[in-house]
Amino acid sequence: MLSSKPIPGEMLPPGDTPNWQPLEDMAPHHIDDFMWMFEVELEDGLRIHAYKHYWTRRYMHLSSDRRAFVYRWDDGLYEEVAPCWLFDLALRRSVIPPTPEEWTSCNSPPTW
Repeated sequence: MLSSKPIPGEMLPPGDTPNWQPLEDMAPHHIDDFMWMFEVELEDGLRIHAYKHYWTRRYMHLSSDRRAFVYRWDDGLYEEVAPCWLFDLALRRSVIPPTPEEWTSCNSPPTW
């Protein structure tokens, strides 16, 4: 179930090595298309990793429990979104928000 409330987060100091596991879990065939950028700790303690697509320059913020988030520039909050929609957005396949049915269908592990 997706969180309906946007949440604040804080960028953490750079670590020694990037964490690729959330991206590997979501899109193992696209690892080479992304750069690991930084880690964020959300107000509730969840840590998410920011990956930037090398060509589109769009970000995916992913957690180790297969959740996906977007950063909202207008208020600086993170909002949980359907992982498959975020992946499509990062590849510039779609900029239209998912329908309620698409949100539900995205709860299963992606098959990319």
